[in-house]
Amino acid sequence: MLTAKTKWHIEEHDEAVVTAISTELGISKMVAKLLTNRGFSSVLQAKQFLDAGTMPFYDPFLFQDMEKAVERIEEAIATGEKIVIFGDYDADGVTGTTILMRALTEIGAEDVSYYIPNRFTEGYGPNVAAIEKLHKEGAGLIITVDTGISALEPVQRGNELGIDWIITDHHQIGVELPAAHAIIHPKVSGDHYPYPELAGAGVALKLAHALLDGVTEELVSIAAIGTIADLVELHDENRLIATQGIQALKTSKLPGIRALAQVAGIAPDTINEETIGFTLAPRINAAGRLSSADIAVDLLLADTMDTALPIATKLDQYNAERQKLVQQMTEEAIEMVENQFTLEQFPIIVVAKAGWNPGVVGIVASRLVDRYGHPALVFGIDETKGEAKGSGRSIEGYDLYQRLSKQTALTSKFGGHPMAAGLSLPAANLGPLRQQLKVDVLPDLATLSFVKQTTIDAVIKVEETTVDTLHQLEQMAPFGSGNRKPIIMIEEAKIASARRIGSEFNHFKGQVTDDTGSLDVIGFGQGHVVEQVAANDSVALLGTLSLNTWNNITKPQLMLQDIACRDVQLFDWRSSPLTAANFAMVPAPRKLIYFNVETLNLLPQVVANEAVHIATVIDAEQIVAAGDHLCLIDFPQDVAVLDALIQSRVYSRLYLFLKKSDPAYFANVPSREQFKWVYGFLIQNIPFDIRHAEQLSQRNKWAKGTINFILEVFFELSFVTIDSGTVTVNKTSEKKDLTESVLYKQKTAQIALESELLFASKRDFLRYFSQVH
Repeated sequence: MLTAKTKWHIEEHDEAVVTAISTELGISKMVAKLLTNRGFSSVLQAKQFLDAGTMPFYDPFLFQDMEKAVERIEEAIATGEKIVIFGDYDADGVTGTTILMRALTEIGAEDVSYYIPNRFTEGYGPNVAAIEKLHKEGAGLIITVDTGISALEPVQRGNELGIDWIITDHHQIGVELPAAHAIIHPKVSGDHYPYPELAGAGVALKLAHALLDGVTEELVSIAAIGTIADLVELHDENRLIATQGIQALKTSKLPGIRALAQVAGIAPDTINEETIGFTLAPRINAAGRLSSADIAVDLLLADTMDTALPIATKLDQYNAERQKLVQQMTEEAIEMVENQFTLEQFPIIVVAKAGWNPGVVGIVASRLVDRYGHPALVFGIDETKGEAKGSGRSIEGYDLYQRLSKQTALTSKFGGHPMAAGLSLPAANLGPLRQQLKVDVLPDLATLSFVKQTTIDAVIKVEETTVDTLHQLEQMAPFGSGNRKPIIMIEEAKIASARRIGSEFNHFKGQVTDDTGSLDVIGFGQGHVVEQVAANDSVALLGTLSLNTWNNITKPQLMLQDIACRDVQLFDWRSSPLTAANFAMVPAPRKLIYFNVETLNLLPQVVANEAVHIATVIDAEQIVAAGDHLCLIDFPQDVAVLDALIQSRVYSRLYLFLKKSDPAYFANVPSREQFKWVYGFLIQNIPFDIRHAEQLSQRNKWAKGTINFILEVFFELSFVTIDSGTVTVNKTSEKKDLTESVLYKQKTAQIALESELLFASKRDFLRYFSQVH
């Protein structure tokens, strides 16, 4: 049995809607099912979604303050007023800042610059000190990007100094709005603007759209990076930005984009939402996480490759440093969770350490949630200030924002939403916060699931994974928030092949079959699955579908995410040696079982210390626990013992070494002719010293133990007496058949069992165990 890593939930479909969409749009039922899972309940809605990448951009003047904003910017340009774009340090803010820098320069702004606060010394958003500094430098107009909607005090201070504000933002609106000259925010515009879910870069693009009386491929390509990086839903105008932006990025002439792709090892024509989200955007984000985000803006503003390449190289170095830092901090956090603040004690993870970089604590929190399935808060402590800055990530059903809102007495600053939050507090309050979150969640522990759920879009047969269907599936891209990559399930598939690949052999590659065909499977970072599945196991697999082209042959493949086997699994290792390395592949919880005392001498010491001896049926009935992986090292002498073990019905896997404790020991019941020969020998050579039995076996070229066994049977049947090692024939004994000997019958049964198990095919094994089980 192989248990899934997550809890699986299969989406239900309205078959009538699926059939209508499939028929009217000429697409497969599988793709039609996936569209219904996106909430499209009609053919028209599904068609609009698929065609969203070709729709026109909305009129930017639908924003209620757009006309005021454009007029004020044009006035500033005409009078030579100093304009400052106040951005944010993440990829959304960086790309939005770049968009407005380029747009303002294009319409003739000569005195325009940007300012991005330092994450570590200033924190998020406009601050009074920065505004006063910009005023001294002559700023007359500040345009925010991806920030500002909650900056009441900084905006007021700017107004006092004679600075005008244009706020462009997309974050949550507070009760009070800043006193800005104009606010460009899709939610502030209410019903005026038709789509409220733009990213910060998307809002900046709309301002550029109004200033330029149109959008350029160049600006849309930059906006696509910010939109995808910020994880806003990819519907409507966001889908338009992402779709057109990705296409523009493939042929972009911007030196910054080309340089970034080059250092990241990406061919421009392969850029898609995944390369943006996992390769380009992290490098842009890395600058603000470790240092200043300014160089990321400088990269996207670069006019030549000579200027762009050194910056891109620096960002690549920052990203590598960030990855190493995240790995180190994650390992330290895991050690804390498992040894200091265990989940049994504290269901809500709160870990902190002096020196942890506040710029990456959110990533570490996500790693902990993925590993443990519990909400996690991770803090970096500034010992000089006695302050802890942190970030939290949550799970479905646990509203992190709402829970933290109860702890305002402990925190100095916090914000966020149900699934993520950022906060600061005195370092001395970390312990109380950990305890209070524990107390708060205790009443909900019975109903709160800490098992991550995977939503399955469709259960399909292998025959449905055709090249044509996967091309249709590509029409649903780009995938992202609100349009996640579809996860499909293949049930009752057989493992046809499985092997480890990669330079470190940490990836899985195999093939599965069902009653309709075969499909290649690849699982990155899942090489361990090779040891968890056996040939012909019946499994269910979850993953995403893609096309793989190799040697000009294009084939569908499943990108494995999870796998389960509901049946008992059988691993046939009879030809494998009893080495520590082989035993290490039997995972916990496990029982390493041997039946014969002599077998202990064949085991590596580390295994011998763990191995359990079973001699009787009672032993077998009591040894197995639920979910155990049973490893049978040798053969039992009595088939009843094996039957009792198998009938426990609670184990999940069987690993079969089935070694003989002494391979030289006779493997067949002696023939009746051998019994007659020994009896005749004893008649002529009495008394016989039993110590010479093995010499007699060797002289006759019989298997080791044969003479001793025959003598024991004779003794049981009273044919001989054995006294102090001396054998004499009892000539007056009653005549009996060999089958009346219990020892003879046990040996016959044991040899039959060993023969059956030693030479049985895996199919015969499965049949035997299923019959007994």
